[in-house]
Amino acid sequence: MTLQEFIKKAREKEDNKIKIVHLEVEEFGEIEFIRPKESDLIKFNNDLASCIDVEYKGINNEEEREKGIDIESFDFSKYAAVSSEFIYKCCSFLREKEVRDMYSDTEFYDIPLVIFGQNEVIKIASELNNQFKGIETRKEVTEAVKN
Repeated sequence: MTLQEFIKKAREKEDNKIKIVHLEVEEFGEIEFIRPKESDLIKFNNDLASCIDVEYKGINNEEEREKGIDIESFDFSKYAAVSSEFIYKCCSFLREKEVRDMYSDTEFYDIPLVIFGQNEVIKIASELNNQFKGIETRKEVTEAVKN
């Protein structure tokens, strides 16, 4: 492969990524969200995984392990906080000075949680993760590290 072929493939891959998503948000209407950095997508998915305490029942095969997972506990408040941070990074409206000033007593990453509420924040973040292929990105990185 030549450098030019590599650059062409990299550009094609980048061009195929979804850059902007418009989501219908309860009580607000359609809001624009911008694709976060790849590292933010991976961080979000890793943080989500840490919200669930699972027991694998000693199963080593990954496919079988997924079938045999027992959820021991689920940290809903952490899940909402992780989702709120992810949304904050994706929505330029939330980072505007005027909005931050309205919520001056609130940590920046908590602003979406205060504005939209727990359920909506989780719903929005899940949809953004699906649209931006966050889970696929995490799997690609995990596979690359294994190899």
